[in-house]
Amino acid sequence: MPRKLQHNFLSSNVASVTSILTQAPVRSLTRESLESVRDEFSRDLLRVEDSPEIRASTALFFSGKPVLGSRAIESEFASQALWTFQELVSKLFVIRSNRQLGERGVVADRDRSRLHVTSLVHGSFGFLLEDASDDDAASVPILKDAAEDSARLLATFAEDDEEHFESAMTEIDNRVLPNVKSFFENMMKHSATVRIVSGDSERRFDVSGIVRAVERAKATKVEEIPETLVGFLQGIMPERHEFEMRIDDTTIHGKIRSDIPASDFEGLYRKNVRAEFLRTDVFRGEELVRQKYVMIGFRELNTDTDGISEATE
Repeated sequence: MPRKLQHNFLSSNVASVTSILTQAPVRSLTRESLESVRDEFSRDLLRVEDSPEIRASTALFFSGKPVLGSRAIESEFASQALWTFQELVSKLFVIRSNRQLGERGVVADRDRSRLHVTSLVHGSFGFLLEDASDDDAASVPILKDAAEDSARLLATFAEDDEEHFESAMTEIDNRVLPNVKSFFENMMKHSATVRIVSGDSERRFDVSGIVRAVERAKATKVEEIPETLVGFLQGIMPERHEFEMRIDDTTIHGKIRSDIPASDFEGLYRKNVRAEFLRTDVFRGEELVRQKYVMIGFRELNTDTDGISEATE
């Protein structure tokens, strides 16, 4: 179970018992019993706070038209919601594993990225999805991160901060957009809302957030474009793997690929370079709203053989 749910449950019990204790006689067996119960809950709470969550654990609580209190949920709606969430987790698992995510077809490593419904949880009608496999230890933290990334990504589409949304879209892979769109369209079609608890975070998706998410998922397009540029490397931050490069009258900045050692590019500071980039363009409809550059290769230019003039400060 996500640590957030465990923490909420135990904190609520500690508060409830503490409240009852204010009414209990000072010296009585009832008070002693209540104090023992309170102390046990408090010890459990400390254990939860001090214990890191190792495996993926995410709870999805649904409300609205498809749900009959905590008794039942429409099977068509529930199966579609769980399937689209699982597809999102599987794709982000592949991306986090630094493997190639195909444009279409079967997602690789599906068995290693599969979550299981381990319990029905209270709070309207909820499903607890967990990593219940016996996979090798290497994939366990990746699946946990992929599940939490999925909840975080869905929240990004639903939040009302437009600037943060556009900025976050430079980090998204275009191939997960259909899954985000399907998840929220299913919510809107069935007049449902959802609360997602994953790790230490809890996110609520109301009707307005779901409508906003559908509109953004339909309008957003992300393209990754290889590009080679020649310019003057006027800024380098080796510890953060960041650069600033002047190209004619324009200055671009961004990240340097994380697996490139700082020693490879520190000597290029304030020199002319030919650099290879992976440029990410984010479109809303036909409008380009955001660009991100990641430098993936570079070399110093020779002013004689490459036919350019020396850059000036």
